[in-house]
Amino acid sequence: MRPQGPRAWANRITMVLDQVLGNDRYPVNVPEVAMEISKQFEVEDRIVRVEGAHLPEFDGALVRIPRKGWGILYNTSIASPGRVNYTLGHELGHYLVHRARYPQGLRCSSEDFASGSGVERIVEREADQFAADLLMPYPDLRKHLPPTSIPDMDVLSALAQRYRVSLLALIYRWLSYTERRALLVISRDGFIWRSRSSEAALRSSAFFRAAAETIELPAASLAARQDLVLDNRAGVLHPPGVWFQEEAKEMAIFSEQYEMTISLLLLGDAPERQWNSDDEDPVAIPVDRWTR
Repeated sequence: MRPQGPRAWANRITMVLDQVLGNDRYPVNVPEVAMEISKQFEVEDRIVRVEGAHLPEFDGALVRIPRKGWGILYNTSIASPGRVNYTLGHELGHYLVHRARYPQGLRCSSEDFASGSGVERIVEREADQFAADLLMPYPDLRKHLPPTSIPDMDVLSALAQRYRVSLLALIYRWLSYTERRALLVISRDGFIWRSRSSEAALRSSAFFRAAAETIELPAASLAARQDLVLDNRAGVLHPPGVWFQEEAKEMAIFSEQYEMTISLLLLGDAPERQWNSDDEDPVAIPVDRWTR
């Protein structure tokens, strides 16, 4: 039992799955992996149940089953298979990394990042790190979506289906390594609700501090025009002055289930500019669990 951190555990499992099943083995069967990986532990410390349950206040849970072992549960009201799969990966991360610290288990809700303590946020972020590394390993994702590629929504959606994750989780993962200047903008009721910038975009000061201030959507953006969103997955090239003082290609889709618009902004090459170090770091802002 050498692995200790979330990335070490995910890399170890990925290596074994690649050796046993080959590289073209996705999506990961998390329940099967969970049951199998836990066999290396003592009998009463193994996972004996992975199933859906009525969890009105939680997305998922790692629960202790007295005298038997552990159970991983997900909320049966979650309609998205991608969110279910990510939740299962998240809870498996808790089992491997955190169960000794939380012997009675953990219950995870959409409010964990917003209302949890500093320690709780770290724990949740580590479980998300494990889930992302397990379900969407960088080596495989980079083969299908190289760092210099310019994807569209159809390509991203196809990869989300390959890994059985939500489109938002896939975009979030891509933004963490792409060399392109790109931004994810999530909006509701005419305002930017959440935003995430790639490193290249951040270095050129292309970001929104949506968590720190109220930002209205540009009137000419696709996100602000609900009548156009469903027909513009391929994207529209906006002139300077719409999103930024430069051209920006916007691809947008509307999620009726969550009543929000997902916009992906692609910018051209630009010289890097320094951003104010006193500002909140947009890259460090975690995406809430509903995005998974």
